[in-house]
Amino acid sequence: MKNDALNVMIYAHFICYGCNNAFLIYLYRKLSMLGEIRSFIIPRIGAHKAENHILVNNVAAVLTYQLILNLFLFLFYDVIVGEWLAYVPAFLVLNTFMCFIESTIVSFAFFRKRGIALIMIAICVNMAFHYLAVPALFPA
Repeated sequence: MKNDALNVMIYAHFICYGCNNAFLIYLYRKLSMLGEIRSFIIPRIGAHKAENHILVNNVAAVLTYQLILNLFLFLFYDVIVGEWLAYVPAFLVLNTFMCFIESTIVSFAFFRKRGIALIMIAICVNMAFHYLAVPALFPA
């Protein structure tokens, strides 16, 4: 039988799925606030520099969020032992990679002025990862 902590962390999806969606909505709100002052930023520093600054800030936000989430999961689920211990780092690395992909999709909302459609795509990618890819990669 699997460890209950591992079962909650990887297979129940409550913590990572909910936190990832909240983080994506936070990024979208942050970028929509920047979108309101876009007409002032781009003439001053240029479109290319503005996009680079936004991407660097998004990468820093994702790294900070994933660091906090991973530390929480490692400290909270330190009871995972045995052969299941290898699943935890693999899951956290995949979750970090997926968070980068989802934040890039959200960033396109700012660059392409697509709005809510891209945040919905990012949330659907998050859902597909947690409910389709995770059970396939980490069989119960």
